[in-house]
Amino acid sequence: MKKNLIIILIDALRFDRLIAGGYKYNLTPNLNKIIEEGNLLTNHYANGCPTQISFPTIFTSTLPLDFKGYGEGIKHRPKTFAEIFQSNGYQTFGVTSAHTSGDHFGYHRGFDSYENLLDFYQWFRQNLKVFLREPLRDFKENRIDKQKILEILSNNYLEVLNSTLFYMDQFIELEIKSKNFNVKKNRIKVIKEIEILKNNPEIILEKFLEFDYWYYLFLGEAKVSAINRIYIGLREKIRDIVNSKIAFFPRRKFYDASEIFKRFKNFYNKKSVDKPFMSFLHLFDVHESKNFTSRFSFSWIINVVKLLVDRKFKKGGFVYDLALIQTDREIGKFFKYLKKNKILEFSKIIITSDNDMETGFPIKKKKIEGNQPGGSDLSQQFFDEFTHVPMIFYPRTKIDLKNDSFSSHIDFAPTIIDFCKIPKEEKFKGTSILSKDYNQDFVLS
Repeated sequence: MKKNLIIILIDALRFDRLIAGGYKYNLTPNLNKIIEEGNLLTNHYANGCPTQISFPTIFTSTLPLDFKGYGEGIKHRPKTFAEIFQSNGYQTFGVTSAHTSGDHFGYHRGFDSYENLLDFYQWFRQNLKVFLREPLRDFKENRIDKQKILEILSNNYLEVLNSTLFYMDQFIELEIKSKNFNVKKNRIKVIKEIEILKNNPEIILEKFLEFDYWYYLFLGEAKVSAINRIYIGLREKIRDIVNSKIAFFPRRKFYDASEIFKRFKNFYNKKSVDKPFMSFLHLFDVHESKNFTSRFSFSWIINVVKLLVDRKFKKGGFVYDLALIQTDREIGKFFKYLKKNKILEFSKIIITSDNDMETGFPIKKKKIEGNQPGGSDLSQQFFDEFTHVPMIFYPRTKIDLKNDSFSSHIDFAPTIIDFCKIPKEEKFKGTSILSKDYNQDFVLS
């Protein structure tokens, strides 16, 4: 009988925040127990940072710059691990709470059901940054003419708006309430925005040039009143000042681990009983740790007090650690659910991360050179703490894994299909970490 596979990807989970990674605070008792009963690779690395660079490698065992690069996700890449599980008789389910791993970028490939629980604010913001920021800058600096920028808007922005309608319709179909975006009301605005783009794209161009990241607040409006300009401008500036350190009034509203696991339970209750399943669960809690008040509850207050005492009121990564405690708690509850419903005994589980993030320490002095996007020092993302991630197998593999050998996510897809005894995919660039002769002296990241 084929075993099920459950993949839990904890976005931005750093290896050095685990007891096994040398951290002095015990934030993850549930993950620690899973590691004790399974295997942990201690020299495992992401092949890039952030998510949009790392995910193509995880899904297709190809390097980030292969197949026209990572900007279009996995649209132009070979088979995904989900397609392989699907073709081998598995029922496949995925849920993500990040726009960069959504349908728009091809990550639904191979999934019978793939749910995009994205944050619409970040969706619009990142699409401006990724698809439109450079051509808009070129237009302002007279490197391209008006006709060219209008042509780019008519193609790229239209594609974004069509994907937005798809995501909205999925929210409506799944009866999921968006946290910061009235889907039904804004769906009408998106349709009006498409009409304006088709009939008078110059209006859209003017909105981008004037409002930048705030453009999404004026969807479907051909003319913005002066009062609305002043009100929204003042409101957003105040919010930026307050949120500069800790996001007490966050624009981003993510779906936490408990909600992601709830979507899995919904899938499991409806799935075919005579087929094994493969599920991909993308948790975003740790990544969004700066959204300090988003998890407000009694247990959250208890964890705040306990962590403050344990750390002797030292800051430096406090909100990250707090988010990790909450995530570990939800993982513990999820494992209890799997055990109670007799799913655990018939399943294999992989827990990993796509990349890491800056939090507390080590603190490195930033040196910003040139006109880098967003004014950030991108070289920071090449340090160990941004790419060194855990890779956990549960239950323990029969093969004794070489913990001292380097491994990376280029080997993720080959490894998980090997873990489930599925034949090797020849187009994968990586190899299975479970193979007896596996040994890597270095990784490419």
